[in-house]
Amino acid sequence: MAMDFSPKHSRFLRKLGALLDTQLSPLPKKQQAAFDKQLRAKVALLRTVSKGAGVIRIAAHKTKAAPAPATIVPAPNDIQSRLEHIIDRGAPTRTMEEAWDIVFSPPPLDKTRRELEDRSLALLFRSVEDKDTADWEACVPHRAALHALSFQDRQDVHGDDIGRLVLLNNRILARQGALNVNSFNSRLYITIDNIEFGMRWSAIGNTKGGRSIEKEKFCHSAYLSQHRSLDLANIANDPAFAKWKKNVMQPIVAGRYKLVNVFRAFGLLVLIDPFWDARTLNSNCRTKEFPALLAEIREHSRGIRSQNDATIIKFLAVVDEDISVRVNKLLDLERELFG
Repeated sequence: MAMDFSPKHSRFLRKLGALLDTQLSPLPKKQQAAFDKQLRAKVALLRTVSKGAGVIRIAAHKTKAAPAPATIVPAPNDIQSRLEHIIDRGAPTRTMEEAWDIVFSPPPLDKTRRELEDRSLALLFRSVEDKDTADWEACVPHRAALHALSFQDRQDVHGDDIGRLVLLNNRILARQGALNVNSFNSRLYITIDNIEFGMRWSAIGNTKGGRSIEKEKFCHSAYLSQHRSLDLANIANDPAFAKWKKNVMQPIVAGRYKLVNVFRAFGLLVLIDPFWDARTLNSNCRTKEFPALLAEIREHSRGIRSQNDATIIKFLAVVDEDISVRVNKLLDLERELFG
């Protein structure tokens, strides 16, 4: 395509070319290089125009056809896709050796949060082979660290609802600070106490005083048990107490509550997997989908628990001669509180 300019326009273009030949102040190095490249191309074009008797010949060029709009595929519901991956009804029953391996093997360090969550949730859908206590004892691995606990750790907690919660909370914190916290025996008692705490916490205030009032009483009592120089009057409006309640106690209680929800759906299987630590079930330790995923998982757990509780009690009897008694008391408490 050709375009003819008048003499007036041709003079304008010559003057513009002269202006463009003027040296400009340098820009930053990279910007200057890009600008110079563009400028040289434009000046060359203008000089061609001035030499060609005011005629610009513009080469016709093909423009790329606009790409067809990409087909928008809705992202799959991440929770649903994870759920389908986790729930494999055809998964094989766990052998005794596999169960022991899970007990004593810490979660892999090279896995992402999602991978660890999906692994432990999937294990809840795999039953453990039904064997007698003698069979379990015969295959205890050589690395088994079954430390005996003190007499105090074996005792039931007594008192009113708030008193029991405070005693359980303090005992859990003391056990978690012990040197042998990584032994299965110690971890087992901590998990049992966490579940008992969570169940009692869920049940308090149903018949008297209201839930919020009773739970506030617990926070006061738990704080005072750790700060014996204070009294109730000192902490009523104490910013330190409010900060402790929000940043320390509430996350602890929330983790125990999540653990109870899993326990009530899958039973004693949560006792043998180190993943189910109440301290790591809070939102800041898990993926954002984890709470919703737990709720969905519970809806698919019917009929699974009854297959495993009796087997796990036999398994745990190998760990501690009194453990089956403690676990049966936990199951009795569940029936008492929730029917």
